[in-house]
Amino acid sequence: MKKAFLLISAFAFLCGCATPSKTDEPAKRKIAVQMWTTHDYTLEESVDAISKLGIGAIETTPIQKISKKFGGALFDHNSTPEQREFVKALLEKRGMIICTIYCRPPKDEADLKKLMDFGDFFGVKLYVSESKSDILPLWEKYCAQRGARMAIHCHQRGTNTEYWNPKNVREIVDKYRHIGFCAETGAWSRSGVNPVAALKIADGKIFALHLKDQVRFNDLNSAGALYGRGALDMKAILAELDRQGFDGYFVIEHGDDQPNAFKIIEFDADYLRNN
Repeated sequence: MKKAFLLISAFAFLCGCATPSKTDEPAKRKIAVQMWTTHDYTLEESVDAISKLGIGAIETTPIQKISKKFGGALFDHNSTPEQREFVKALLEKRGMIICTIYCRPPKDEADLKKLMDFGDFFGVKLYVSESKSDILPLWEKYCAQRGARMAIHCHQRGTNTEYWNPKNVREIVDKYRHIGFCAETGAWSRSGVNPVAALKIADGKIFALHLKDQVRFNDLNSAGALYGRGALDMKAILAELDRQGFDGYFVIEHGDDQPNAFKIIEFDADYLRNN
């Protein structure tokens, strides 16, 4: 009897050890910044400032200048070897990475291959684009070859694209394994689409995220707002992403106020860390 009691006690102890503890809390959000947020500054200036805010990742944009050292040269897949080496060294110095490349739609297969060679140089495996349907099979082909993914940017209504409508995008991405959503809460809300409802439509295929709050809902001209200070229910948006188990980067994007860009990034990053 005593031996049986000891066995039961040992079993209870082991079960107690398996009880969820504080260490089972969800992982901290991975935070990045879309470089449109700091487009009036060079990439070099942006990386230097953002690194000081404890953020280790960026999503690049092809409209940003690299450095005053290179004059008006923009950072994209046409950058020279010298410019690429400069940016790689800059990122390594600041302990940062490029998590995503936002790109203009490739013109053809050769242009797409050149773009992905550029991404490979920086170790990037995720691209955001508004490529038309005729080039999506090429994206699928090259992403499959290189272990990469492409996320369709859900730009706002009235911008010559059907991608503002999450139902349309869902129909498209379900045809592909390596193509999914770049969920764009600001563009959805400006287009009159509830971001939480849109996220539910995109469930399981959200590859990238541009996270925005907006001053007004259903207004194509609405400016961005600090997280939690605008018209969107940011806590509900975050709760839905958590429910889905989204483990990608929460990319801060807010390009409307360049003089205060880095203060906005700091505020939004703190919001993400605390909500």
